[in-house]
Amino acid sequence: MSLSNYKQLLSELGNSTGIPDLAPDADNYCCLGFDDKIIVHLQFSTDREALMLFSQLGKIDEDKTTLLYPRILKANLFWQGTAGATIGVDDETREVLMCYQVPLQFMDFPKFQEVLEGFINIAELWINTLEAIQRGEISNPSPKLRANMPGGIKA
Repeated sequence: MSLSNYKQLLSELGNSTGIPDLAPDADNYCCLGFDDKIIVHLQFSTDREALMLFSQLGKIDEDKTTLLYPRILKANLFWQGTAGATIGVDDETREVLMCYQVPLQFMDFPKFQEVLEGFINIAELWINTLEAIQRGEISNPSPKLRANMPGGIKA
């Protein structure tokens, strides 16, 4: 049921945004770009009947890790700076990624739009934060967000 729901949600999104053939590939994956800045990857898991959204937020310079890592840990604590998503860093490449998982069993299109929009807003906030850290513009990057898990991601 959820896989067909996922396909239907993507189809509705495509129709509402002028991409009439929007659909997942054979692996239930879809990639969406927003504002030439944010790329959201969508992957449906048939085992968990859940949709995972993830986005690359940027790469942090080695000399900025001591500034950023404590902020990411704080943001992840009870999702207070991620609105329900989780941020992680690949320790080899220092690529910062954000992911969010949501069950699709009872997801309708308005709820899907809300989750996607919230994810994009949080990704944009963190992309901007990482860019500001890289430029040395901020020394205390700890975005304040309102988290609302029961109703999905909200910014």
